Amino acid sequence: VLTPLAQCLTQESGDGRHLACLALNNLSIPTENKRVMALGPASSAVIGGLCKVIAEDKQESYLCCICLMNLSFLEASITTMLQHSPVPEGSDPIAPLDNPDSLLRILEKLLNNAPAVPKSGSGKSEGVRWACG
Repeated sequence: VLTPLAQCLTQESGDGRHLACLALNNLSIPTENKRVMALGPASSAVIGGLCKVIAEDKQESYLCCICLMNLSFLEASITTMLQHSPVPEGSDPIAPLDNPDSLLRILEKLLNNAPAVPKSGSGKSEGVRWACG
C-alpha cells in the first residue's frame, strides 16, 4: 500500500495527492507502522515523495512535514531519514549536505523561504511550523 501512496504524491494536482498525504499521515501514527514506512522496502519512495511535495511548495507541504515528524518519533529511523539523498539511477551517491534534493536541504529551503509574518491557515506557514516540530 505504501508504494502506490508514494506514487500518488507525485501527481501535479487533484485529490489523489491530498488523499495520499492524509493516508500517509494516519499510517505514520502507530508505532508498528513507523518502522515499515521509514526503514522498510518502500521507505525511499515514501520519504522521497514527501520531500517532493515539500520541495514543490505544494499546499500539502504541512501534511508531509507532520508525517516526517511522526516517523522521526521512531528513534531508529532518524539516521536513515536524515541520510535521504536521492540521485538519478546509475549515478554516484551524493552526501545529503551536497544534494539539493536531500531531506536536509529541502527542509532548510522550507525554513529559509518561510514568510516573515505567517499567513493564518496557509500551507506554507503550517509546513514551517511542523518542520520545526
